[in-house]
Amino acid sequence: MEIKLKEVLIFILLVFLSSVAIIYYNRSSKNSNKVENKKYAILVSNSTEYYKVVGMTEKFVQNSNKNSLSNLLSLIDEDYKSEKKINSKNVFKFVTDLSDARYTFSNATIYYKKISSRLKKYYVKGSIIKQSFSEDEENIEYYVVVNVDSKNNTFSIIPDNGNLFKEATK
Repeated sequence: MEIKLKEVLIFILLVFLSSVAIIYYNRSSKNSNKVENKKYAILVSNSTEYYKVVGMTEKFVQNSNKNSLSNLLSLIDEDYKSEKKINSKNVFKFVTDLSDARYTFSNATIYYKKISSRLKKYYVKGSIIKQSFSEDEENIEYYVVVNVDSKNNTFSIIPDNGNLFKEATK
């Protein structure tokens, strides 16, 4: 049985082309997953992460009143403030004024997108509950976007009417 050089070269060429095709397919699959992760938000399942974002949102809710105006302005995302030209005189056109009672935040559903190695954007939907002495509590649907910079340990809030949340979680 004699093996011809031509047949060996064809076999090696086929193995080589198959390997290249498999490598290309695997890389393109990984890249398509990365694009998908950037396009759609992912439900937060880590309880520590969940409660940190709930705490940040609660802080925003507690400062959404006329008595805490400077704190409220410091929590709003700087780019958002610049884009909307938000200042102390018009902030309540963009943020619900919660001066009339004490409110708490609850029943959160949170999704996230990883923007970079240090930045995450959380899309938060929940309820704010008006605390009162009567048993009738008022639940109001409430949306915000929380930007978290893990390198600098900072966060900022973008008020939302539900559009950003719905767009990110389609």
